[in-house]
Amino acid sequence: VLTVLGVALLGKELLGRKTALIAAFFMSVGFWHVNFSRIGLRAISAPFFLTWALFLLIVSCRALRQNAMSIRSTTLGLLAGLVFGLGFHTYTSYRIAPVIFALAMVCLLRQSSRIAIATQALVIIAGASAAGLPLFLYFWRHPAAFLQRISQIAPAGGITIARNAKDTFAMLLTHGDPNWRHNVSGSPELWLPVGLLFVVGLFWCLTGRPKRFGFPRDWAPSLLLAWLVVAALPAILSNEGIPHSMRSILMIPAVYLIAAIGFSGLYRSWPVHWLRPVIAAAFLASVAIQGYTEYFVVWRNDPRVREAFGVRFLSQAWSIRAALEQHRGSEAYIVVQDLGIGDEFYLALPLMFLTDTADNKNVHYLREGTESQIPPASVVYHIK
Repeated sequence: VLTVLGVALLGKELLGRKTALIAAFFMSVGFWHVNFSRIGLRAISAPFFLTWALFLLIVSCRALRQNAMSIRSTTLGLLAGLVFGLGFHTYTSYRIAPVIFALAMVCLLRQSSRIAIATQALVIIAGASAAGLPLFLYFWRHPAAFLQRISQIAPAGGITIARNAKDTFAMLLTHGDPNWRHNVSGSPELWLPVGLLFVVGLFWCLTGRPKRFGFPRDWAPSLLLAWLVVAALPAILSNEGIPHSMRSILMIPAVYLIAAIGFSGLYRSWPVHWLRPVIAAAFLASVAIQGYTEYFVVWRNDPRVREAFGVRFLSQAWSIRAALEQHRGSEAYIVVQDLGIGDEFYLALPLMFLTDTADNKNVHYLREGTESQIPPASVVYHIK
């Protein structure tokens, strides 16, 4: 909800009030953002921090132009940096965000004097550094932790990267994320009519057409295009589960802002003036109905969603808890399938929690293939 508000405020600064409200509406009912906003995963925080950081950056730079290095501009600049820095504590994909933020800073600060630019930039960087300092210190002491996940999913070569780029951008219109936890498996991330608006908006951004719409900032389309491409890189530069709607979650605000440009452009271009609000209202209502149906009817009731969220672990956990009660004090061995993803007991984590056996000295977790370590006649459970 707060990210939707942030998109409305940021969009107003970049594209004007009406276009911003359309973008916020698309985002508030679109499956891509609604789904992740209702799951307790850290990824949903990434677009929140980036969106609000960009909004505060714009507001601080406007205050700077009005009154160079005032308390207000300095406070807002520090706040923009703090909010931006906090984003590093969220999802790994956020590590690409400095590129987007730096581009916005260049576009905004070039309109001020050199001294004001340097001072405001230092204030913003100081705020971001302070917010990210605990994490930076941790990675300084544990450099392997910084690269661990990246090394696990790094692509094998240029052909893989090119294919990933094609699949990542195609997921918006054709074949989306196949993971039922993230999406109605294989469905495009955008409903087709909204996807077509995105294509129109993308075309106008590339050709410079939005300048004719009187948007507040003529560099806004360029920033959105850069945001779109840069935010896709975490998914493109990986080799796991492509297309991946969560790894590319930073794309969401840019995608809906560009789609809103397409909507605004077509609305302004519609020849019959009195029909504009009627058609627009009917279209927006259909977008809301489709979003509700896809999430609360189609996705919610599909049994494959239960499986994707590991509901099977519940029944396994209750069975193991009951068995452990019967064999209280006996040695028990739980054999877990090895997924080869670094954390060898990834699949066992929900089970450890549900059975409260993480610290039980009588319960031993083993990887699949190491059953030879189990003494004869032991109590053994296999988790897959």
